[in-house]
Amino acid sequence: MKHSSNIQFQNIYTGVTPLNVACQNGHKDIVQILLNQNSYNINIISMNESLLHIACGMKDKQMVELLLKHNANVNISNK
Repeated sequence: MKHSSNIQFQNIYTGVTPLNVACQNGHKDIVQILLNQNSYNINIISMNESLLHIACGMKDKQMVELLLKHNANVNISNK
């Protein structure tokens, strides 16, 4: 991120971001780093799911707790 990487990149067709990919692959350390950048809207829906939906679907308690710590909206509905 020191080299001006675009960590907010969002696929124009799917809406997927680096944060989505890290969450879907269970990379809590990367999710934490990205969330600490304060660059992301954690409640964006991409591929019909929020990050919280993804973490819950994976039954990843630690990821759910991490997302909730960063104010993930528990009332958000998928598309």
